[in-house]
Amino acid sequence: MNNTTDNDVADDVAVVCLFKQMMNKCLNIALAYSRKWRFEFNIKKTFGLIFGPDRSPHQQLMMGGEPIEISNGKMHMGVPLAVDNHSQLLLVRERTESVRRQTSAMMTLGSWHCPLPPVTGVKIYRAVCLSRMLYGIEACDIGRASITELEATHRSCALRLQGLPPQTSMPVPLATLGWVRIQASIDIAKIIFLFSLLLLPLTCVYKRVVIARLAYHVYDPGTGNHEGPIPGTDLPGIPGLPQVPSGRTHRQAAGDGPGDDHEGLEKSCAHYCD
Repeated sequence: MNNTTDNDVADDVAVVCLFKQMMNKCLNIALAYSRKWRFEFNIKKTFGLIFGPDRSPHQQLMMGGEPIEISNGKMHMGVPLAVDNHSQLLLVRERTESVRRQTSAMMTLGSWHCPLPPVTGVKIYRAVCLSRMLYGIEACDIGRASITELEATHRSCALRLQGLPPQTSMPVPLATLGWVRIQASIDIAKIIFLFSLLLLPLTCVYKRVVIARLAYHVYDPGTGNHEGPIPGTDLPGIPGLPQVPSGRTHRQAAGDGPGDDHEGLEKSCAHYCD
């Protein structure tokens, strides 16, 4: 699997590849398609993200003879994509600052004699501000610094909505409204997102990738299940999922120890997703 299918939404295109060389080939294919149908890609709005170590630092991403910017973090389709925690924090901070401004502007509605009721402000905040702040977060791996920034903004807006003083204890503004922490909201969104993918038809490539990745994670030595045979689970019972011979341990099945079968497991996952 040298490259994956591209994801097109309206006029936004995302291409995922394992190597820069394959990325340049995919970009050339996209360029030829654009010339055939008489449209152009905006190179100034095109960027690349490199997740993990750059194994070809001297190779440049090119499209139509023009170099493509390599960035550490950008917003794509409203989703913050970043290669490190610092770049992710900068993208999240742009959202939180915007939400703080929106909340302050919202609370100025009404007049001195008839200000905006807190109940109305809470409903607007949950429908507009909170939705915007958490949009696409369930599809990202959010770092601790970004979570802290989101939590601080969430509590600050709760204080502003209720007219509480800034020195109020941290748990109070959320408890009085019956709200949960941002971390809990993100966890719930991730579970819903996962089940939404698993409810897709089995012919969907995204569902196949998720199932294969979940099956592969069962054999990952990082899960902590290193000793003993693999316990019974429904995942290996699905046709096409990677199987592990009986009697092998999690560590051996993951390719970490005697009887390394890591390459065979990868081929099995790749064959299932092909």
